[in-house]
Amino acid sequence: MVNKKNVLLLYRDSWMHVNAVREHVFGFCRFSSHKVTTMDVVKARWSGMDFTRFDCIVIHFSASIGTKQVSTPQRVLRKIATFNGPKILFLQDEHRWVDDTAEAVKLLGINVLFSVANEDVIRKIYHHPWFDNVRLEHTLTGFVDRTLCERDVPPFSTRPIDVSYRARKESVCLGKLGWEKHQIGKRFKEDAAAFGLAVDISNREEDRVYGEGWISLVSNSKAVLGVESGSSVCDFNDSLRLNIEQYTRDHPEASYAVLHDKFLKKLEGSIAIHVVSPRYFEAAALRTLMILYPGTYSNILKPWRHYVPLERDHSNMDKIVAVLRDADRANEIIDNAFHEIAMSDSYTQREFIRAFDKVVGEEVVAATPRNVSWGQIRLWKARGAVVATLVRVGIMGAQKANALLSRHDNSLGGLIGIMKQRILLFLQG
Repeated sequence: MVNKKNVLLLYRDSWMHVNAVREHVFGFCRFSSHKVTTMDVVKARWSGMDFTRFDCIVIHFSASIGTKQVSTPQRVLRKIATFNGPKILFLQDEHRWVDDTAEAVKLLGINVLFSVANEDVIRKIYHHPWFDNVRLEHTLTGFVDRTLCERDVPPFSTRPIDVSYRARKESVCLGKLGWEKHQIGKRFKEDAAAFGLAVDISNREEDRVYGEGWISLVSNSKAVLGVESGSSVCDFNDSLRLNIEQYTRDHPEASYAVLHDKFLKKLEGSIAIHVVSPRYFEAAALRTLMILYPGTYSNILKPWRHYVPLERDHSNMDKIVAVLRDADRANEIIDNAFHEIAMSDSYTQREFIRAFDKVVGEEVVAATPRNVSWGQIRLWKARGAVVATLVRVGIMGAQKANALLSRHDNSLGGLIGIMKQRILLFLQG
């Protein structure tokens, strides 16, 4: 008999239009053996909810906690920081704002971090000494939605679209892996004409589809394209992004190759996050063939068994087209993915929540209060604002600003004084 705990799950409602996010949030309510109460962090700012009535607080990855991100309101951060029970954080997009997030983990007193990062690099990312006292758990970016397996979808041979794909042009800061998300669609669309393929491929933001529109697109496609989710570069203090943005403003004609050689070459692949995307669980469940660049895909998807591997130079396009035109061969791969991935309990949120419930129970029993003073939180938030201001007006880069403030940020007044002094010196030339 499970000893039920009261769990508060904080999330951001503005993310709920994304299927995978919505399913992830509400999966806790559906499958947990504990009593889970969900609350949007913006609404929580004004609610009179007493956090002390909960045994545990869970911060969803949609509710960012750092100073450089779209932050959770300070009033909510204060309640989290002063909460005496265990605090569990879920993260995604862990390649960016690493130091900022790590500082938040320390100041909010996070006990458990559920990370999507590959296990061989997680402590390279979270190298900060206080993570010795944080329980690190691995999780997937999303899970199989079994209701999709029950959909009545068109047979492979009758689907009107041969290949579909949606992506946005990712920041150069993600390295080659981010660049591939854009390039696979662009290159495949160019190749498709020569083979007479009917494709629906776009990298334009205005062409992105969500909810039932996305499900309909995948269900009416014989195949979808894809690459591993993640980043092949980590930007620890946001200086990489800021430096690249400044350079592209000064050199708008700069190509990806130039930017990569100048800023990313030495960092490429040293700390890489490359994992399976929930998109591929959706494709498997909707019986849609996957055409993917080769990768490990969290050791879940296997080439030629669950997906058709497309070489990065697209040199095997003839083999890809041959599978698309051979319904028996395509259906064999589709059936493997459906039965071995979509219908496997291993990749469902129900199975993950069982492990999550166990973590909650253990942490509530073993909880050591990690509450911090609100003064520390205010100082940390103010420091982030000062760094952003100094960078925004072009006085100095993020790395230099952080180094300067780390020597003089013992008080809120001191931080403001440094900012005023630096702006004055800058204006005086």
